[in-house]
Amino acid sequence: MLTLGLTTSCRRPTPIPDTPVTIESLVQRMTDLDVFAERPLGESFLLTSYDRSGGNMDWSVWKQTNPNGRITLLDVDGPGYVSRIWIASFYAERWLFFFDGETEPRLDLTQRELFGYEDRFPFIPPLAGNSGGGKYCTIPIPFSKHLRIEVVPKRLNPNDRNYYHINYTLTDPSLPSESWPTALTPAQSNAVVAANAALDTDRQSIGAISSSLPDGTKTVEPGSNTDLLVHSGPATVASLAIQITDPIPGDQLKHELLRNLRLKAWWDNSSTPSIDVPIGDFFCNPFYTREYAALALARLDNTFICRFPMPFHKSARIAVVNDGKVPVKLRTNVTVADGSPSPSSRYFHANWAASATSGKPLTMCKVDGSGHYIGCFLTAIGQDGSWTILEGDEYVLPDEGKQPGQFGTGLEDYFNGAYYYTSLFDLPYHGLIEKGAMRTDQYRFHGLDAVDFEDSLTVGIEFGDRNHAKGYMSSVSYWYADRPHDCTLPANQAPLLKRPTDRFELPGLMAMLFTLEREGLWSDAATRCDFFAARYARYPWADLLRLRAAAYREKTQGIEAVRPIYQALTQSPYPPAAQQAKDLLWLHENETHALLGSHMRGKYTLWLDGVEIAKGNSRAKLDVRRLSIQPGNHTWEVDFTPTMQGSLISLCLRTKWGDITSKGEWEKLEQEPLPGGNPNRNYKGGSPLPNMTVWQFEPNAYVGMQSGNQTVSAWMFSHPRPYAKRIRLKQSWTLGPAAAGSGTTSAAPERTEAELRAHTID
Repeated sequence: MLTLGLTTSCRRPTPIPDTPVTIESLVQRMTDLDVFAERPLGESFLLTSYDRSGGNMDWSVWKQTNPNGRITLLDVDGPGYVSRIWIASFYAERWLFFFDGETEPRLDLTQRELFGYEDRFPFIPPLAGNSGGGKYCTIPIPFSKHLRIEVVPKRLNPNDRNYYHINYTLTDPSLPSESWPTALTPAQSNAVVAANAALDTDRQSIGAISSSLPDGTKTVEPGSNTDLLVHSGPATVASLAIQITDPIPGDQLKHELLRNLRLKAWWDNSSTPSIDVPIGDFFCNPFYTREYAALALARLDNTFICRFPMPFHKSARIAVVNDGKVPVKLRTNVTVADGSPSPSSRYFHANWAASATSGKPLTMCKVDGSGHYIGCFLTAIGQDGSWTILEGDEYVLPDEGKQPGQFGTGLEDYFNGAYYYTSLFDLPYHGLIEKGAMRTDQYRFHGLDAVDFEDSLTVGIEFGDRNHAKGYMSSVSYWYADRPHDCTLPANQAPLLKRPTDRFELPGLMAMLFTLEREGLWSDAATRCDFFAARYARYPWADLLRLRAAAYREKTQGIEAVRPIYQALTQSPYPPAAQQAKDLLWLHENETHALLGSHMRGKYTLWLDGVEIAKGNSRAKLDVRRLSIQPGNHTWEVDFTPTMQGSLISLCLRTKWGDITSKGEWEKLEQEPLPGGNPNRNYKGGSPLPNMTVWQFEPNAYVGMQSGNQTVSAWMFSHPRPYAKRIRLKQSWTLGPAAAGSGTTSAAPERTEAELRAHTID
């Protein structure tokens, strides 16, 4: 168990900031980085649907309503504010908010309005929306005297599973407070607009930090350390940027530099570090590099960036320690704002913890003393052949016995996702960085819902459903305290820094790449392929990974930049790699050349314009063939018999003008229904891979052919039987410059402007 102790003499308790509790002040605090360091405005609470018996039935079943036809979720006296509402499969029509004893709701919202699906200001992204399957709202809702939240249920069904979290804070009564108004004033509206604009543009301001790195480098020899900052106070570290210039990204992974380099920091002449965390974990990149941008942490332009404020009164020292076997060259920059920190600010801390032991939870952080918890980064790798490791519930226990504990409903729920996540996302306060087969990396930062504690804090998460999972978990906890604490990485945990054995790494490799390429993260996917090609160099298909890395780089650099690599790999001793290299070259020889990838899970026959071109009985192996096709109107037909759970149809035609896929509506020509089946079911391509059942794919170099939102489901992976015994479907489409999707041969940005504005891809 990790227990963090005191290292300096006592100081006076940190005062609560003298801040009014209003819409304007709360949304401004959401974008003010200095607030991370300040003591919270009050005591934090979490209301959830977790299983009070200690089991895994972490949902609510609505059997009856109040006499008024509603269900009461929250009924609390103020003053205070709600800072987060999260739901999954929540069957409600409307959400009603009653303030200060009123009998009529001052806020009456449909569920879609509350969670950012409708244009209902101020409930708009990124302050409200969908992330990886979970719906969230982080618009602060203040109340002066009382708040009651009721929902109008869509139905009362004993089989429904209504999951929800509501974070709220009860503020100090001495602080001026105002309830949510009947109508937003211009000043209140402008404050929300300004907050949204600040969050939308923050990625650009974060990126400016990487462009300001000095030209010189620091070399950290194996077994040594180098100081990034030695400074006398009082002052505050405002930002920290670290770029590894040598080795190059692929070799960084090969030499495990993300875990072998440690970031350490000492405050006010303390003899022990208040930060002692592997660089990769601290910046949410423990095993692989990945571009992302959160409000306080990011990796952009190959640069790790931290903007958590780090106040100190006497001195600060920040260093990088090299526990690896190769020298490392760094470009670094630390910005410091001189002057006394706010009386309400505390010392920044970060500690690392890990476990590979089933049967007990991972204790992420255990602190004696006073401070506040602002979030964590967590890695989870399941090794029992299931996604059970994501079923573990988190818990935050401030001042045990004095404050109520906060208990969640599952790992991905805490991070505002749901159902094993449906996509990657990186938002200002929460994100999913990685998703592979039974493995995820995710972060969550508490802003307005930071957890204050006076005597102690324990933060942990179950090791899967009731601690029954097998695998590996590691975490970084971020928190502030009234005085420096010792966060030295425990010696008995050092063996867990080694990359954990993952028996699903190889069969799940393509699934990991699919999630990256679906988000347009071509450079990260290419680096990942470089790493695995080196890691498994003795495997015959390593050349396929080298070829796929080049295909990713073609996305942004164009064909001429990678043509020599394609040509060289036509001579690969591994026949599939040689053939696929020839295919990628052939595609560019003539504008009528196209590659058709059929990816089926079941028995099928495929026709293009009435001509049979493929048939088989597959377990989702990609079948690629060359075609010559003219611009114009075309059709494909599929006769399909589902043969296993997760049976699906997926097609991708790669042409000069872009990709034509099986996404969208299909015409149903024939259907042999099952007894009791749904003969009126329509079929539509729109789901992505991987999913919980279909996640093993043979390596290939055809980037993007299998990963799009294009699969047509014929047998839902969670259902006991297919939708029909046999179906015959038809889809028409047009090929040409104005009809196809984005091209695959020209340089393209990794993310669209809309995605940059929203900080998320879904």
